[in-house]
Amino acid sequence: MGLRYDGVSVKINEDKLWMNGRHMIGPGHRFIKFPKEQRTVSLTGKNHLPCRTKDGLRVVLGITYQYQLKDVLPEVLALYYDFGENYEGIYARVSRDVLRDVASQYDAYDIFLNRTFVQQEMTRQLGASLDKHHARVNQLQLLSVTLPEKFDAALDETEQARLLAIQADFDKKDAQQAAENTRNRADEDARTELNKKEGQISAEITSYTTLKDNVDLTSRGLMTYIWLQNLGTTEGSTVIFNSKPPDLACYNAPDRPWCNVTTA
Repeated sequence: MGLRYDGVSVKINEDKLWMNGRHMIGPGHRFIKFPKEQRTVSLTGKNHLPCRTKDGLRVVLGITYQYQLKDVLPEVLALYYDFGENYEGIYARVSRDVLRDVASQYDAYDIFLNRTFVQQEMTRQLGASLDKHHARVNQLQLLSVTLPEKFDAALDETEQARLLAIQADFDKKDAQQAAENTRNRADEDARTELNKKEGQISAEITSYTTLKDNVDLTSRGLMTYIWLQNLGTTEGSTVIFNSKPPDLACYNAPDRPWCNVTTA
């Protein structure tokens, strides 16, 4: 995109923002061009950004960011009248000042460990600044943080201790969860076994009740039948009682008081 410059009258045509293409503008005229596409500024390597943190330490930051010029006529005109064609140099100085100011708001420890948050704040503040200078910031990357050697070593030890504490906490939670899972499985197994036994008992009660009704057994007769059926083994059936039924007891000792009592 561009503005048309009239070399005869030595002034900018303020009526139109010209976009890419072929245009007939006549002799003595030329375009002052501005990029419409996104541009990247790299503050890395030899062009890195030295800063002072809130706690007074010197850190070196590696940063890149992407910006675009606002592609509307009033903004492009203002950009030209404010900075001419040297706007990139202005943006470089403005961005360095803004990013240094952001770094000075944090301790070195925070810049190192909370890099994502610091990056977001840099994006926000640089975006607000370049917005006043006719551009928008699309993205920013805080690529590297270089600390003083002694502080870096101490920070590594602190970070290692923090990570070990986090790992210990994870291990504790894993052990607690494993114990909880074991208890839950034991409870489930116990409930399953209880339901199984209750089902067996219910089935046998139903079976014996049906047998009693079908063959017209008395209650005492049914008890005698069950006892004789289960005699010698408990496998595959439920033992309802262990003592000898009354009828069998009376058979061996008919003089007991209840032996002459008839039970339906």
